[in-house]
Amino acid sequence: MRHGKLLFFQTLGNNSNLKRHRISAAWLEQQQACNLPDCERFLQSLRTGESLMPMTEFEVTVHLVQRAAQAGVLDVAWFCYQVLTWGAYQRWLLLADKLYFQEGFFLEFLPGGDPGIVRNECQLRAFLCILKEGDSRYATE
Repeated sequence: MRHGKLLFFQTLGNNSNLKRHRISAAWLEQQQACNLPDCERFLQSLRTGESLMPMTEFEVTVHLVQRAAQAGVLDVAWFCYQVLTWGAYQRWLLLADKLYFQEGFFLEFLPGGDPGIVRNECQLRAFLCILKEGDSRYATE
């Protein structure tokens, strides 16, 4: 099986908070990702001059999640449910709510505050924290 080149995103797949360490276009289709064409275009953009095969795998990393969020193809809640272990998923739910009620809740009431955007940002930040928590490379941060 051929693995995707992710430039500096390659890891050893040793994140203790993940039940799914790698994803592919075929896996996203199997999981019925609602924005599959956008996800496939995003994954293709990560390939360096090579075509994307359905089984091309990409490591689930902080950098991949950040890039997917910036590209607008990441449904944070759905993806967390798919890739996090049950314990990590429960911690993510608690942290996302905590961030939202500490920081995001009041932003909704400012002019131009969008509850969906604010909640999604809190969910993303919580997901990145959970990913870093389970990755031994971030242990010293």
